[in-house]
Amino acid sequence: MDVRREPSLAWRWSLGAALALLLLLLASAIPSQAGAQAAPVPLSVNQPEPVVGEILTFTTGITSDCDFDVRWTVDGVVSKTALASSPGARELKVAFDTVGPHTVEASGINGTCGTPTPASLTVTVDPALVGTITATPDPARPGRPVRLAATQAGGNDTNTSYFYAWDTDDDGQFDDSTDRTVTPTYPTAGPRTVRVRIRDTADPVHETVVTRTLDVTEPAAPAPGAPPVPEPAPEPPCTKRLAFELTEVTTTGCFTQVAASPSARWETTDGVRLNGIPFPDFGQRFQVTFPDAAHPGGRFVTQDAAIRLGALDAFSGDIDFSLPEGDAGDEGTVATLAVPSRAQLFGLKVRGSIALRIGLTAGGRPYATLPMNIELPGSFRSSPATEAGSVTGAASLRVDDSGIRYDGLKIQAKNVWLGRIKVVETCFSFVPSGGQSLEACKAPDLDGEPYITCETDTGTDRWDGNAVIQLPTASETKLAAFGGLADGRVSKLGGFVDDLGTSVPIVPGVFLNRVGVGLCLSPPPFKLRGDVGVAALPTPKGPILGVNGRFLYTDANGRDPWTLLVGGNVKVFDEEVGSGDVTFNAWGDVDFDLKAKLDFEIASIEGTANGWIEPRNDLFNVEGSLKGCITGLPCATARGLISSSGVVGCLDLGTLVFYEPVNARTGSFGFGSISFSTRRVEVPIKGGFGYTFATKKVDLLGGSCDFGPYKATRGGPATSRAAGDLPASTRSSTVDAATTTSTDPAAATTRPATKVLSEDISKGTKAVTLRVVGSDGPPKVVVRGPGGATITSPAATGTAQVKGRYTLVENATDGTTSIVLIRPAAGVWTVEAAPGSTSAPTRLDRADLEAPSVLLGQVRKTRTGRQQVTLAYAVAEGTSVRLTERGPKIGRTIVASVKGVPCRSTRRLPDGRRLMCVTKTFKSSRGPGGRRTVQAVVTRKGIAVTKEIIGSFVAPRETLPAQPGRLRARRVKSGALVVVFPKVAGASRYSATAVLSDGRRLGFDLGPKCRAVRIPRVPKGVRATVKVAGVRYDTRPGRYRQVIMTKNSVTAGPFRKLPYPCR
Repeated sequence: MDVRREPSLAWRWSLGAALALLLLLLASAIPSQAGAQAAPVPLSVNQPEPVVGEILTFTTGITSDCDFDVRWTVDGVVSKTALASSPGARELKVAFDTVGPHTVEASGINGTCGTPTPASLTVTVDPALVGTITATPDPARPGRPVRLAATQAGGNDTNTSYFYAWDTDDDGQFDDSTDRTVTPTYPTAGPRTVRVRIRDTADPVHETVVTRTLDVTEPAAPAPGAPPVPEPAPEPPCTKRLAFELTEVTTTGCFTQVAASPSARWETTDGVRLNGIPFPDFGQRFQVTFPDAAHPGGRFVTQDAAIRLGALDAFSGDIDFSLPEGDAGDEGTVATLAVPSRAQLFGLKVRGSIALRIGLTAGGRPYATLPMNIELPGSFRSSPATEAGSVTGAASLRVDDSGIRYDGLKIQAKNVWLGRIKVVETCFSFVPSGGQSLEACKAPDLDGEPYITCETDTGTDRWDGNAVIQLPTASETKLAAFGGLADGRVSKLGGFVDDLGTSVPIVPGVFLNRVGVGLCLSPPPFKLRGDVGVAALPTPKGPILGVNGRFLYTDANGRDPWTLLVGGNVKVFDEEVGSGDVTFNAWGDVDFDLKAKLDFEIASIEGTANGWIEPRNDLFNVEGSLKGCITGLPCATARGLISSSGVVGCLDLGTLVFYEPVNARTGSFGFGSISFSTRRVEVPIKGGFGYTFATKKVDLLGGSCDFGPYKATRGGPATSRAAGDLPASTRSSTVDAATTTSTDPAAATTRPATKVLSEDISKGTKAVTLRVVGSDGPPKVVVRGPGGATITSPAATGTAQVKGRYTLVENATDGTTSIVLIRPAAGVWTVEAAPGSTSAPTRLDRADLEAPSVLLGQVRKTRTGRQQVTLAYAVAEGTSVRLTERGPKIGRTIVASVKGVPCRSTRRLPDGRRLMCVTKTFKSSRGPGGRRTVQAVVTRKGIAVTKEIIGSFVAPRETLPAQPGRLRARRVKSGALVVVFPKVAGASRYSATAVLSDGRRLGFDLGPKCRAVRIPRVPKGVRATVKVAGVRYDTRPGRYRQVIMTKNSVTAGPFRKLPYPCR
């Protein structure tokens, strides 16, 4: 039987491959030292193996920071051009009418800030898949078998494999045979419809259905007086099995003898098996020759053959085997097969060649074995050195007349390396049903015993495996994964992280405790063990940020250090904000990618964002392109910010004119003073919502984006003017005398209900937000202003908007209704209950539009190599400014909250505000060299409201620790050898190795204050070569310095007093 036609076996193979990938997940996730991780493909096609006339869909992933057009060309001819953001612009559908290579290219043109790199893809088009059906005899006779044969051409025939399915009874189901030929019998005369479905091996497959009407007729009656028609000759006996020496060949059809001298030669065009190895029938001819002088063990010949054992493509091409001779109990080699480049076993590459051997058991049963070498994932190396070779393991397949058998397969490796990660153990095993000769791989040990012990069913086929790695950290953290399949089902699964101690930090402020889970699923009983926990930014009330889920370690590669990614559900103060990833690296930085989805009843925010965590300052900031919505208003892409304090979403409400400072430059007092020009700009006014995690309350329109916090008004016919409308010299005192801060309307003292509330808005007010507190939920209101302006709450909905004039939103979460007025008329505005409102207005709060933040700055390099930044700023009351350093994978706070002084010799802003100045000298953060920016971030209650890049600088490229100075060595009375080394610039710790003539090879990991290492048992008769190097913070060593202690020598190097050794 051809294993390709047995779904259950193919399914088990796919499970085996999936298990292998699971067991080696950590290994495959870590790139080898020799190359970087693969980048995403910028151009893809839905069918990489197309045929003539097939419609292909090409998709491009090219991107840019600005708008651009996508131009598609096919074989050098422009096919279409469209704006990248328009529907369908990034897809091209095309069909080719000629065979051969065709090239499709996607390129960006007309970009407003540059264009992305073009992407091209070449596909080779094969002829379309076609087929025919031949019948023998033709026409067919009632009651006699007719041989139907399918013949195909075209399609993806790179490995000469096709798949067949017949419908010979015209029931619409292709369930009558899966061979290339079929022999049905039709009892009565008449036309018969037969069909065959032919598929190739492309992914996705190509398929053709061939239909033929078969004539089944009675033989013509003889003419009167004609001699009778002779009876047809009887069918010759069907020979299905040939056996000689160590060989057995069987066929699904019949063998025909075509020669008898010098030895018997038989042929067939049906599929055959050689000692159980299937050779599918694709229309080729198989020849079997019995032993002769030239071939003492016999001969096996065919063309365009394929050896496919489950998921393993062992061979494809012409075959001419000289078969081995022997008796029962013997085994001989048939051939050494060149391994196809894509050959894999259990998802791992097969290397070198595959030996094909056949034999007979002691009982005379024929079989075949295929021993081979398989390569562990490319990350596995024989040592931590970059140039170290890969690691392979031996495996063997066994095939007999029962199918493919795996006689106790086990691949095991210990103390190999993944980059700088030590693989303590990796194991993969298969034990067949009833097998007792091989012990399956167990779950890795934790606390001296297997992490979980599951029951075993010896009557099933069992796949098991594990992997244990050790991270290059001070605590030597171990990560493990294990799993098993039994009878085609998952039997056990799990993994854990250990050796972290109690709250051992990965970076300051981030703690990863023991993490693990193990399950026993089959056979019963069911068992479950789990250990989880990742916490960042600890506080007395618990961690601010919590992430539970997967982990992925990536080893140092090129200039990048190791990283550890932890992902899954993300919670802030126990409130889930979405799913995301947190990545820790050797620089102590933490990158944060988030898919946010938050619903606050009246408002929501959704989208993707990224940012960074700063454990040193107990904060994180994440920002990105998010969709912010206020229920009832049109959703729009909004500026969304998520921080350790809360969330803000900002929507456009209209446009206002401002005069902003530009062209910042050094003032007359030199660096540290600022001069600037001004220009007229139209600025979109932003309003939206703010949500604080600690209070779990939503502020609508006021207290977010461009509007200050709400303040309670007097609520009568005469009220104070807005702070933004008063002279700067009197603004603060007037506000303090006439208003009281109110951030929570529900918590304020409720005034008696009034029929009409009023607010006086002065001339020149650009925008203002009024919040009406209701007696029983958000009130329906009528707002009236000078000149007959009227705004009425809709009866059916809770929102209303005329963009550029007003926006009204009801907030059911705190029982208020908020109204933004854009460029309101000066005078008294009144608020009263709308007819039919069940909630009466009780108090009126006001939030004024704040003048835009002004952030101007410069960055320069000092004589000592440090960076110096000067910032001139003007921000709203109640906000603070934070200076941060940003770069690729770098996010550091320079100043958490600046404390400025009035700028010298700097004129006031057009709105009358005075600039404050601050100058700070800092050292660039460790990490990759290159351009970095200094950003000023304006925050209110911990939530960022404005961010501006005020300057940039180039961080120097990092260097490895210097080579240590001269080493000293001395044998001491105890028989030990003490080696002394000087302090090394740039080293955070030290690495020492020792090669001794007694065969020992030792390694030592030394702390930053260590200056001497003690090597025990090195008497005078032992020669020692000791090397020492400084190790950078990211575990990358500098150049080694060595000292040699020859036999019988007492000292080596300069003689001085020895310090106390640390090891």
